[in-house]
Amino acid sequence: MFLKSVLIGLLAILIVLLAIIGIANYGVGARELTDDDFLYDWMASLDDETPINELYIPGTHDSGALYSFLGISGKCQSYTIEEQLSFGVRLFDIRLQLRGCDLAVVHSFVDQKLTFESVLDEMKSFLEANPSEFIIISIKEDADAENPTITFENAVEDMLYEKLGSLLNTNTQLPETVGEARGKVHIISRYANSSLGVPAHSGWQDSTCFELDSLFVQDYYAISSIEAKMASISVAFSRAYVPQYALVLNFTSCYLEEGFPPAHAPTTAKKINPQLAKLIADGKAAPCAFLIDFITPELSNSIVELNFR
Repeated sequence: MFLKSVLIGLLAILIVLLAIIGIANYGVGARELTDDDFLYDWMASLDDETPINELYIPGTHDSGALYSFLGISGKCQSYTIEEQLSFGVRLFDIRLQLRGCDLAVVHSFVDQKLTFESVLDEMKSFLEANPSEFIIISIKEDADAENPTITFENAVEDMLYEKLGSLLNTNTQLPETVGEARGKVHIISRYANSSLGVPAHSGWQDSTCFELDSLFVQDYYAISSIEAKMASISVAFSRAYVPQYALVLNFTSCYLEEGFPPAHAPTTAKKINPQLAKLIADGKAAPCAFLIDFITPELSNSIVELNFR
């Protein structure tokens, strides 16, 4: 009994220490936005004939993940989706869980206090106010359903049709040009049995680089080192001008497999984002959609500017 009490006590201390460490690592934080940060309509300056696969698109990994478990893991962003839209983000990685007939935004088991319905409301309002822009959403089922009264795919697609209406592109391919894409939400379907959007469930590979349908994906997330991750990001750059790819998805998000304390998104982003910013400044980035942890207005703006050099 004494030994059990000691073990429980040690476990409690460990959890507290991890929480403190995790909170300390959350230095990748938000700041108040200024007028200079807003890029509501940067696509308005693009020629209609510009190919989508020649764009540099700011995007976010786990776009709605603003909350963590004990300050340790779960949080991947410091700005809301509305704020991300305002400073230029145009590709969103949305992770969902079906609860009854409702869809909640989650990051694995961590609830993000956000609904899919509210996400789509934000996007609809944004596009109606800024018809020169387009948005791409990657949708994934990220946790097992709780007491479902409908299938996940039906819940997702019913909500997409209901909230977006004519703003929704229902095709199973991305448009080729900016002019074709403007004013619409385009879907990458990372869930089973999808009937709309680019099919990206079957064939999605784990923590590697791969081809899927018309996409090239770099999603090496369980990394051995920061250097290995940066090398994978550069591999995706090398695929940027391959005509067969409608879009290159270049995830900069990751966590270190080894080490203590665990190095999750807040820690790795503090190392990767400055190196990414340097690649951009040095002209070593190539057209792709960047899916970034803890994106900032400055980093988003630097990606957008690449489209006008």
